[in-house]
Amino acid sequence: MISKRGQVTIFLVIGIVILLLAALFFYLFGQLKEAPLEVELEESQKYLGVPGAVQSFVEDCVEKTVDPAIYLLAMQGGVIYPEKDSLILLTDHGLVNYAWMNGINGLSKEKMEKDLATYIEENIDFCLRRFETFEKQNILVDANYEKLSAEVTIQRSTIKTEFHFPLQVILSNGDEQDLDAFSAQHPSSLGAMLETIEALQFPNIGPQDFLNLPYQPIVFPFDESVVIYSLSRDEPDEPLNFMFAIRNDFPENEPPQLAFIPDKTFRAGDIWQEELSAEDSNNDILKYSSDSSNFPVSGDGIIDIELATPGIFQITFTVEDGRGGKDQQKVNFLVLEKE
Repeated sequence: MISKRGQVTIFLVIGIVILLLAALFFYLFGQLKEAPLEVELEESQKYLGVPGAVQSFVEDCVEKTVDPAIYLLAMQGGVIYPEKDSLILLTDHGLVNYAWMNGINGLSKEKMEKDLATYIEENIDFCLRRFETFEKQNILVDANYEKLSAEVTIQRSTIKTEFHFPLQVILSNGDEQDLDAFSAQHPSSLGAMLETIEALQFPNIGPQDFLNLPYQPIVFPFDESVVIYSLSRDEPDEPLNFMFAIRNDFPENEPPQLAFIPDKTFRAGDIWQEELSAEDSNNDILKYSSDSSNFPVSGDGIIDIELATPGIFQITFTVEDGRGGKDQQKVNFLVLEKE
């Protein structure tokens, strides 16, 4: 029979073995992860030489860094680093740039290029840390991070990056070579999508405007003044999604539309009770009126009168929205003598 102390000892041994196996696993996994990069660098050194391999490595890092920046920029409507909080819409899922807000265009390709360049400058070091792989081969790469800078150009089907990064490559035999200029071309439909969005007639975008677009549109009404739009390029190689907001706090006034009032026949002494109605796309407060004191209507459209005088009448009823918009209708009345 095994004692409790013996059981504890067995569990301790098993635990130590598991820890050792786990450590071995992570070590081997790390070696396997680094191995392809080392092989790749060795191959590039064979054909390009050490400076060429460093050049290729840095340009590959530029392309890998700009890739997520493009998708982030598109998802946020053309900005990564907002300059003013008043120019962006904050939602539960993040920020969205106003492509148009009360007559002001919020899309700027120059701003997008600047944001992409800043993103590269701030995040490329996560990739460049792999200079350590060169050091394992006795190749020292001395980098001047203070003079690192990027310049991005958004073209119709590509994102072009000019990257300036002073490097001194020191070989194992002591030879030195300076590198500074790097460039990368990243295939992207961002430029073409931006041209499509800029061609839309803000703020009055209707379903017909999306019929012939080469992108899949989605519309999200946010509130009475704001609508969020999304254009997607559903391709396996580049599932780009550009989301932007339109804000219109002062929509163009549309006149109200008075509901049809048919011609009517009464007999003197009859009571006419009716409530006029109208539709107004701007949801303005409406006021009703008539051009006859014999057929009055209250400001809110209520009619409650006794027809006292026989005859034929033509009355004009009017509805106004208080902003210059109005609609009128002429109605014929026949009031017969009392029986």
